[in-house]
Amino acid sequence: SEAQRGHRESARDYLERYYAAAGAKEVTALKLDFDLSIEAGEDERANSVGLELLKHDPANTELLLALAALAAKMRRYAEAVSLATRALTANPADPQLRQLVKHYEQDFARYRIEELRNQIKNSPEEDAPLHLELGDLLHDFGQLNDAIVEYQQAALGGACRNIARAKLGYVLAFKGLYSEAEEMLSEVELRIDQPSEEAVKLKALLFRSAEIMEKDNEFSRALKIFKRIFRVDAGYRDVVTKIEKLQHL
Repeated sequence: SEAQRGHRESARDYLERYYAAAGAKEVTALKLDFDLSIEAGEDERANSVGLELLKHDPANTELLLALAALAAKMRRYAEAVSLATRALTANPADPQLRQLVKHYEQDFARYRIEELRNQIKNSPEEDAPLHLELGDLLHDFGQLNDAIVEYQQAALGGACRNIARAKLGYVLAFKGLYSEAEEMLSEVELRIDQPSEEAVKLKALLFRSAEIMEKDNEFSRALKIFKRIFRVDAGYRDVVTKIEKLQHL
C-alpha cells in the first residue's frame, strides 16, 4: 500500500542519513536494513547486509535460512547449501532442515549439470573432466543411461581415461550388463606405481563392481577382478577372503 511504501521510504531515508553520519553498523540498524532490502527486492544488498548481521549471531537459524533462500533465488546454490547446512548443524534433530539441505543440494546439482553442458566444446581432451563430472551427477540422479554416455566421452581424454572406464564398468555391472562391464573393466589400468588418489578410486570401483557380480552369481567374472586388486594390494579390504570363497565355489 501507499502507506507501507511511504513508511519504507522514510525508514530507508533515516537509515541512509544514519550511515552518512558514520553511524555504527550495529544489530538494530542492520536488521532494519536487511528487512527493507528484502521488501524492496534488493537481493544483493540484502545478501551483503545479512552476512554482516550473521557475524553478530552466527547460529541464528532464521537468518541462516533467509540467507539460504536468498542465495538460491540468485542461483548461488553452493552458498545456499552451506548456509542451510549451518542451520542444520545448529539444529541436528530437525528433519525439515535436513530435507531442505537435500533440496538445495539437488538444485545445485541440476544447476551444475546445466553449467557443465554449456561448457562442453567438443574437444575430447579438454572436455573429459567435464564429461566425468557430468556423468557423476547424472548417476546420482539415477539417470544411468545418460551417465554411461558421459563416462564413455570422458574415457576419450587421456587424464580421465582410467577413472572413466572404471566408472563406466561399474554402471554397466550395476545394470546387469556383465559381459560389457567385464570388457570395459579389463581396459582399466591398475598398477602399483599409480598416484595414490587414482589408485584408491580405481580399487574401490573395481571392488564394488566385483561385489555386484558376486551377488548375481557371476563368480568367474568377480574372481578375475578381485585377483586384479590382489596383485597390486593384497591388503585391500577383504579381497583375500573374497578370492578364497570364490575359488571354492
